[in-house]
Amino acid sequence: MDDQVRGGDEANESAQASGGDQTGDGDQAGGSGQANDGDQVRGDDQIRSGEHSEVDGTGVPTEQHLSELERAVLRVERGWWRIARTREAAIKNETGLPPSRYYVLLSTLIDEPHFWRADPVLVDRLRRLRDHKFDEWRRG
Repeated sequence: MDDQVRGGDEANESAQASGGDQTGDGDQAGGSGQANDGDQVRGDDQIRSGEHSEVDGTGVPTEQHLSELERAVLRVERGWWRIARTREAAIKNETGLPPSRYYVLLSTLIDEPHFWRADPVLVDRLRRLRDHKFDEWRRG
């Protein structure tokens, strides 16, 4: 009922457009109060490309905490087939890394808490795949 206390529809629309809850004075909850116009409204191109505007407990979009390379890794893993014809081409186009270095980086990133917070479902799936492949390799 917090939206009703703050003034109803206008506060609700503002909070939804920015991807997070806002306090009555316009500052994001737990944030510095600085507006980042480019991150507040997600365009159709970003939605189609698979970018998410997940919000953590502080009301800050979680992908804001990632480097550009980490965001590129998420884009590849969310839908490499939308980027290029082959996974290797998508890796090269998005990250600029050769596939061997990309997979070393990916293996490291999926164990990082900040990377998990950006897309928990995807990272959990990647961890399960890695663990399954490792178990198969160990069994011989």
